[in-house]
Amino acid sequence: MIAAQELIEEEPDTAPGSAPAPAMGDSHVTLTGPHVDRMQIVRLERRLLAAASRGSDPNVCVDFSNVTYFPTTGLGVLTRVQRLLRDRGGRLRIVGLDDNLRRMFAVTRLDSLFEFSE
Repeated sequence: MIAAQELIEEEPDTAPGSAPAPAMGDSHVTLTGPHVDRMQIVRLERRLLAAASRGSDPNVCVDFSNVTYFPTTGLGVLTRVQRLLRDRGGRLRIVGLDDNLRRMFAVTRLDSLFEFSE
């Protein structure tokens, strides 16, 4: 497991009561929080691009359950990775958003671009 300040990649399943487990074959990236900073965004981008490059039809699940703040630069990263995944036949799923983060996706109109789960 990576240090608390970093991202945790590819958790096979989640604890009871947490965000839903990724579907079989999904790469699962969990953001540690509550405040995601620029350095975490750089690491997130690297991990998402690596996950998007694996195999055919790559699917990636990003878990925001522990996050209360996510910078707008991170939205650009998610958008680029979503486009790459879609072009390769995959998808990006976002889970565990709190009300404020869900509102941020709605205000920026990115809520229509991504797939969300509770």
